[in-house]
Amino acid sequence: MQRIIHAILKSKYNAQPVSLLVLPNFFYFYSELKFFMQQVFNCRSNCGACCIIPSISSVIPGMPHGKPAGMRCIQLTSNNRCAIFGSDNRPSVCDGFKAEKIVCGNNREEAIKILANLEGIDFNETHEKKHIL
Repeated sequence: MQRIIHAILKSKYNAQPVSLLVLPNFFYFYSELKFFMQQVFNCRSNCGACCIIPSISSVIPGMPHGKPAGMRCIQLTSNNRCAIFGSDNRPSVCDGFKAEKIVCGNNREEAIKILANLEGIDFNETHEKKHIL
């Protein structure tokens, strides 16, 4: 949660990480954060950023040690959908992730940038094509 708050601060206010208690207008910021967090929407077609960018330490069928950040999940189909969605084999961390504007942005490219920033990795489409697909 703290990473998300700092990402909002950086993108919206160009601020460096600070303690939330010293922020001026903290309650205004909190209400704005709450508004962003409530903007849940359906997973967009042909994205898959959440199955590529984050590291997953849980066992994934076909990936017994999980996956490192930036590596395409083996369960991600060619049209970037989860092959084990709804299955009992799907890791709970994946099942718990919900598409939200704050992490998914307006398109796949924004989702990749936001998630890579939160994960602390340098990632771009060239990297994906060269090392993952």
